Amino acid sequence: MDKKAQGLPLNTIIVAILVIVVLIVVLVFFLGGMGGMSTKIKSIFFGATAGVDKSLAIEYCRQYCIQAESLSESLQKSSMYCKKYFHIDEDGDGKADKDNGNLIRWYCFEGDDSGEVRYLGVSCEGVNCPKIREGTQSKER
Repeated sequence: MDKKAQGLPLNTIIVAILVIVVLIVVLVFFLGGMGGMSTKIKSIFFGATAGVDKSLAIEYCRQYCIQAESLSESLQKSSMYCKKYFHIDEDGDGKADKDNGNLIRWYCFEGDDSGEVRYLGVSCEGVNCPKIREGTQSKER
């Protein structure tokens, strides 16, 4: 008795892998949302303590300002210009700078530097961000 094994064609295997990947992406989207997923992916590849160059952060802030200026006044306070912060490496050691063991948060807009909160001082005409104190936001500004 001479039996030959029947194998799966390579195309079938590739299609099966693609279907599994698409199902995983759809499942992640519906269960956790893509916003949290992108943060997790960034932390894997870029590390939680890797610092950003200050001049690069300022350029990002200028772009966020342009975007915020096109929004309505009510939406400006939740724009990337007002909410996004950076961990900056000023001393060039490849790690974000810390204050009393905590990572320093650098925000785009102008404000008073205090402790773990610093400001890059990128002015943005007509955009009024809420004031930030030690990682929390207060209502006034």
